[in-house]
Amino acid sequence: MPPCGGFCNLREGLIPLAEKRKVAQLYVTLGHIKKQQKKLQSAFYAYQNSLTLVRKYNLKRSYESMPNYYMSQIYKELGDIPLQISYLQAAILSARHIHPLPLFVIDYLQALGEAFENTRQYEQQRAALEEALSLLRTCYPNESKRYSLALYDLAHAYGHLCNYDAQLRYLNESLIIDMQLSNYKDCALAHFSMAQVWEKMNQYDHQAASLKQALDVYHVYALPEDILLLSIRIALGDTYKNLNCFEAAQELLLNVLSHPLSHTDPEERTHTYLALGSPLCKNGTS
Repeated sequence: MPPCGGFCNLREGLIPLAEKRKVAQLYVTLGHIKKQQKKLQSAFYAYQNSLTLVRKYNLKRSYESMPNYYMSQIYKELGDIPLQISYLQAAILSARHIHPLPLFVIDYLQALGEAFENTRQYEQQRAALEEALSLLRTCYPNESKRYSLALYDLAHAYGHLCNYDAQLRYLNESLIIDMQLSNYKDCALAHFSMAQVWEKMNQYDHQAASLKQALDVYHVYALPEDILLLSIRIALGDTYKNLNCFEAAQELLLNVLSHPLSHTDPEERTHTYLALGSPLCKNGTS
């Protein structure tokens, strides 16, 4: 039996032209089944057969988009990022022929941004994510949650480029939307992310202010205590040390160590012990 599961010898010539697109879609469905079965090679052949049918019978260019995207996902699982990028770019190019532009094109662009990040092509990552953000703004103005996430991702890309002003600007835009949507946990995360940017800029006063705002979100909106909250407290303790507020740092970090959650997350507990280390001893406390 051929790797695609027995359908490779399908006699497409006996099928009316109007049915060719359905057959191409059947190959895509077969590919999904094979992928779920972890038979990646068979899945790839099925997607490839779909693409071959589209091209052989001059179906709409837009029909090439999905099989190209799914083949890119196969290469992602195989760890071949350059080929993943190549098929993603082909999927995006094909999808541009669809009107109105479908929402999944934004997914393709964001996946392309992630692939560029994995190969440290940060300028290309920024370009892909900026295009995704622009399309969301112009074509899908009601997708507020997705727009907020796209802003957050783009801010991350600017961080790789060390453009911290742009990173802070996009994080702040994301924060404003999340506040409007009452996504308070994401608001706290945005404040925490901004604090990390301020730290890179050695702006410890601003870093402390952002971390306190993150804590305020937890307190004002009564969010359940979690690992993010502990991470914020640890970061604030570290910031107090950088501001030479050693007693405040020690009090905060010791409170973290006494929190039940710190006993369930060894990594956070280790971070806390490290934060309680030598800089505090310089001030005569330990």
